[in-house]
Amino acid sequence: MEKVRFNALNVRKRVAHDPRLHIDKRGTFSFNKVACENMGLKIGDYLEFIQDKDNPSDWYIVKSEKGKGIQLNKSTSGQLKLSSMHLSIIIRRSIEWHDRETSLHFLVAYEPVTIDDEEMWAIITSSAK
Repeated sequence: MEKVRFNALNVRKRVAHDPRLHIDKRGTFSFNKVACENMGLKIGDYLEFIQDKDNPSDWYIVKSEKGKGIQLNKSTSGQLKLSSMHLSIIIRRSIEWHDRETSLHFLVAYEPVTIDDEEMWAIITSSAK
């Protein structure tokens, strides 16, 4: 038998240096610390998700105001989160991710883009896993 040994010396550890968005199967959206810092997010902020009608798999996040956006809360793990099963389903359909029993992980752009005088962060849907 030829062995291949995997251990702490040869297995790459995941480093949390990229801004990420996690969407679980229950419709909870969680932002990692790097995403929160890059976007300037804090508990109580309101967010809207913008879909490009011409390219339905392209999504953006924009800060909003009370009454328009979905409010961020803090999870038990300390991450900022919001919940919307409906939005989760719409995003999954737009990227043709048909397995609703798995969680999704996306990279979020490091820098915002300005579209129609509105600052927004791209969700890199091609990074879905």
